[in-house]
Amino acid sequence: MIEKSVGIVPSLVRNWARVYTFGLPSEIREARCAEIESDLWEHANDLELGRDAHSPFCALHALIRLLAGVPDDLLWRIEQAKSHYTERDSHILSINVSSEVKEMTTIRETTLPNRLYQGKVRDTYDLGDGLLLMVATDRISAFDIVLPTGIPEKGAVLCQISAFWFDMTKDIIPNHYVSLATERSDLGLSEDLARRAMVVKRADRIDVECIVRGYITGSAWSEYRRTGTVAGQPMPAGLQDGDMFPEPLFTPSTKAEEGHDENITVAQMEDLVGKELTERLSQASIDVYSTARDYAVDKGVIIADTKFEFGIIDGEISLIDEVLTPDSSRFWDMDSYTPGKSQASYDKQYVRDWLDEAGWDHEPPAPELPDDVVARTHERYLEAYRKLTGASLS
Repeated sequence: MIEKSVGIVPSLVRNWARVYTFGLPSEIREARCAEIESDLWEHANDLELGRDAHSPFCALHALIRLLAGVPDDLLWRIEQAKSHYTERDSHILSINVSSEVKEMTTIRETTLPNRLYQGKVRDTYDLGDGLLLMVATDRISAFDIVLPTGIPEKGAVLCQISAFWFDMTKDIIPNHYVSLATERSDLGLSEDLARRAMVVKRADRIDVECIVRGYITGSAWSEYRRTGTVAGQPMPAGLQDGDMFPEPLFTPSTKAEEGHDENITVAQMEDLVGKELTERLSQASIDVYSTARDYAVDKGVIIADTKFEFGIIDGEISLIDEVLTPDSSRFWDMDSYTPGKSQASYDKQYVRDWLDEAGWDHEPPAPELPDDVVARTHERYLEAYRKLTGASLS
């Protein structure tokens, strides 16, 4: 009899159940995960679970056939993947991208008149009368480099989830949001472009990125391991990757037009923009983050960290650009959250992880993303939108 508490098998069972059900509505996903785990353990001995490193994969393969009636061509691809399976990447099921994702529209470039600015992801156009059209393309960047591969529907997710958060946080601090482009037929945009665009007020940007960290991970974890600090602030000994901070930390960075942004201390930010403005931006950032964090927990999502940008509109500090998107934030799955390991996420961490595993040195040119990474990233962004807004992408 195989014990549920022995070895790597329990975590593999849970991981495979969550991989297989990724993208389902949360209430359906949790029920299906429970069914898969229960059925897997019921048949564990018949399937010789635990005999070797491949057995969890083989066992889940049998259950997929039993529970879902997966088409034969997908089963064949899973069979082919068996030979490449290892314990290290047990959380990833590498299959070919679905034909549906391949057929989706991907917009990497826009060519409207009166373009003012092209960023890593957004193209901004002058509408006159103090208004701008901000288009979130399907470009994706990692380590401050734009990748040559786009993610279908990504721009629509960024645009529409930003509109959701701008509306929720407008009483905390003013923002530049006016309307979605889909509400402005007079703009004459195609449906695909309008879904990725919003009308905003023009602002004088403050050239600092305002990062708030609720949990230690990413560059903060790297700094902590080297020096025991985060953004120059001493931290308690013994923290693990993914631990929650007692209070959210404000850790600013430079806003680079080209190349890599650089983390700076609060004191360095004060030298750049002044002490009073630094204090106001820090408090506004923490207030918006804390409101969103508390809301997201009820939706089964941990907002580990996020970054904000601010500008001045009519003499007032205002939240601009994007807010609390899968590009600007780390969204973790609350049900599987465990400090000390890589977290299941609904953001572009999946892309960063693949790039690191592929051996990229974080300098241009960046490699093309394979089809399965594109498909998994597309699914993660849609799931973030569904879980946080409770709606399907329009």
